[in-house]
Amino acid sequence: MAETKVTWDQKHLPLVIGNFLACAITIWLTYRVIGHVKELVFLWPLTGVQLGILLPQWRCGTPRKFAQFAGALGVMAGGFLLHEPLWFPGAIAFISTVEVWIAGAILSKDITTFEDLKNRRSLLQFALGATVGPVSGGFIGAIPVTLLLHTSYARNVTVASLSDSLGIGLVLPAMLFILTGKYRNPLKLVPRLKMGGPALLFFILCSIATFWQTSNPFLFMIFPPMILLVLSMALEGAVLGSVALTIIGFYATIHGHGPLWLSKTTLPEERLLLLQLFLWMSIATSLPVGALLDEQRRAEKETSEARRIYQLLLENTEDMIVLSSFSGKERFVSAASLHLTGWTPEEFLKLSPLSTVHPDDRAMGTLVIESMMAGKREHTFRYRLAQKDGAWRWVEAYARTYLAPTTDQPLGYVGTIRDITAIKSAEDAWLREIDELSRSKQELSTLAHTDTLTGLPNRRTFDESVADVIVRAQRGELQAALFMIDIDNFKLYNDRYGHQAGDDCLRKVSAVLKDHAGRRYDVVARWGGEEFAILLYGTDLHGASAVANDTLESVRALRIEHAGNPPGIVTISMGIAMLTPEFFAEPSMWIQAADRALYLSKRSGRNRATSAGLDLLSA
Repeated sequence: MAETKVTWDQKHLPLVIGNFLACAITIWLTYRVIGHVKELVFLWPLTGVQLGILLPQWRCGTPRKFAQFAGALGVMAGGFLLHEPLWFPGAIAFISTVEVWIAGAILSKDITTFEDLKNRRSLLQFALGATVGPVSGGFIGAIPVTLLLHTSYARNVTVASLSDSLGIGLVLPAMLFILTGKYRNPLKLVPRLKMGGPALLFFILCSIATFWQTSNPFLFMIFPPMILLVLSMALEGAVLGSVALTIIGFYATIHGHGPLWLSKTTLPEERLLLLQLFLWMSIATSLPVGALLDEQRRAEKETSEARRIYQLLLENTEDMIVLSSFSGKERFVSAASLHLTGWTPEEFLKLSPLSTVHPDDRAMGTLVIESMMAGKREHTFRYRLAQKDGAWRWVEAYARTYLAPTTDQPLGYVGTIRDITAIKSAEDAWLREIDELSRSKQELSTLAHTDTLTGLPNRRTFDESVADVIVRAQRGELQAALFMIDIDNFKLYNDRYGHQAGDDCLRKVSAVLKDHAGRRYDVVARWGGEEFAILLYGTDLHGASAVANDTLESVRALRIEHAGNPPGIVTISMGIAMLTPEFFAEPSMWIQAADRALYLSKRSGRNRATSAGLDLLSA
């Protein structure tokens, strides 16, 4: 991971001073515990201490480099306090700085806090940093030791590498635990100690018992209580146990106690080497187990939390969740079934799936299931869902097929069912409103095209029909005749008998006209006032003459009294024009031709029909 460039700030001063003091105190304490210069090669805590301080701030760039330099000065200061030749602590400082630099470059990619150690990727990174850095520094660190003590270079390389590896493996986790762990506040550690405290106490007692006797090689007795401690406290238990074992082991061994003193010929430094090897093996056993156990428990906790949240969502969502295999062996229904249907999930699962679907919707439900079994992944559909009280509720279901993990074969479906009663009611109301608007529009259209007095189409409708007939005639589809009709002396009728009688007369005449032009496509319209118009489809002049004669006779047969009309009864006059190509370009000319024929009927004495100057019927 790239190093963050951070400029120097006074808040970084504790990091520099802390690393200086930690290195100086580590050198001094190690020497005081060991007691003489020949064991200075075992300054293994030094690298772990520095890494524990520097790793949390490794990405700070410049401040961390100042802290490393201060650490080297701290090592030299510690050596100076021990009255060692200046070149020796200087060499140790140089070697320690190289090891910290190499190990830090490896570890800082994934590890900067104690919690980072609790997954397997970081664990592998930790193992790599705990070996590569110490081995690299061991080859350099053995040189000043060899010159000072006149011992074997190869032996010193082995001892230095093992010692510093032990320092990283043991001290670094302990330092991270103290500086970055979630238990930096000791009170937070109390619940963990209540659970793992007995195991920790048992482990410490076993360690003391093992290292305080020199009659039996009982080092293996450490491992069972160690595993128990790790199982109880995971990585924290591994770290606490390793620190306790190291303190007990070193103190006992240096003071002539423990299984390592069974051989009287083994040199003291060799006993310390064997002790470090033993501690290294115990750390290599306990730390991975603790870290992996923490990772597993964290995964289980996350899974449990996710399951709890999912269950909480299922229990509180108003939508009903249904899972079913196509075989019906695996079925699940969420708690929302009680709200949606009145049945508890247990009761609902006892019902067959289609029995909860309205009989009129079951065919659709069967088709949806068959479609999903055939491979269609998603469906959205509406149906009526049965209620425990016998009623039905409109719902909308979204179903999605789930597949076999290896063969991708459809196994079943997961459905989300939601109540759409309010939506359906709103839609039905909207449809009713649309229907009412449509009817109103139709009524308005009818009013716009109908004469209110007689119920016949009005002049506007008649004009549209004329235009339609001409279009069809141009295609050679039909013949047509157009009648213009007027009630004779109707003004005198109104003046004598009144407007109410006049309206009644208009309705009776219009009924006669409608009866004589009653085919499906014939049109009878009120042209205006006492005038009417008739459009006969598919009629020649002979047929038009027959309709005209029958109509004239039927109006006379009404025997409506009309003293102002010479016959003494109500009569009509008619003008007829047959459709010819000369009218195609200008439909109004056709109407004018029929109107002229009507004029001729009136001039000829009324009560007759005239076409193209031919008197068809006289009074």
